Amino acid sequence: MGRRFSVGFEMEVDHDRAIVRAFFAPEKRARYPNLISTARGRKKFVAQFPHLDALDSRFVRRLDPREQYVDRIEALLKERGAPDPCYIVSENSRLDLQCMKLHDALRATVGFEMGTFLSCVAGQLAYIEGEEPGSRHICERAP
Repeated sequence: MGRRFSVGFEMEVDHDRAIVRAFFAPEKRARYPNLISTARGRKKFVAQFPHLDALDSRFVRRLDPREQYVDRIEALLKERGAPDPCYIVSENSRLDLQCMKLHDALRATVGFEMGTFLSCVAGQLAYIEGEEPGSRHICERAP
C-alpha cells in the first residue's frame, strides 16, 4: 500500500463538508453536514457513494473509457491542479479517512468498484469511483 499521512479530525470534517458543498445535489447539502459530524452518521454518508445519485451533475464529468486508467486519471487531475497528497473518503475502510499520494490512492481505488472520493483540492477538485464497472468521474468546481 502507498504511503499514508495522518489527518486530524478537523481536517477530515472540513474536507468532507467541502465535498458535500461542492459536489452534492442542493437537496442533499442540508442533510449531509450533520450526518458526517458523527461516526455513525458518517458511515451512512459513505454508504451513499457507490450509487452516485446524490451528486450534482453540473460539476461531475464521467470519464471516457479511454481515460479510465490510473496514469491517465492522474494526468487529468494534475492538469487541473491536483497536488500530492489527496484526502480519501471511501466505503473501503482501509482507505477511508486517509491522506495518500495521489498515484498510490488511484492505484488503490481504480477498478475496485467501491464508492470512493479522492479529494485533491477541497471543494474544487476530486475523483470519484462508483460501484458500477467504468463508473469513474472527475468532479470540478471553481472556487
